[in-house]
Amino acid sequence: MGEQITLKQARMLKGMSREQVCELLDINESTLYYWEKYKTLPNVRQFFNLCRIYELPADSIFIPQQ
Repeated sequence: MGEQITLKQARMLKGMSREQVCELLDINESTLYYWEKYKTLPNVRQFFNLCRIYELPADSIFIPQQ
């Protein structure tokens, strides 16, 4: 596995706003904010949807171990 990036970095690399991502996922902006700060984590389905939106493989995005 190579270098990993944060959820926020992935969104920024894609050039998307929080609002755009939230609209695609049908979630509140506060939810994405908490995910990006790692205060809470997306479930598996949500995480893979983020990977699809950001066009990144799952192993390139850092998710802390619980």
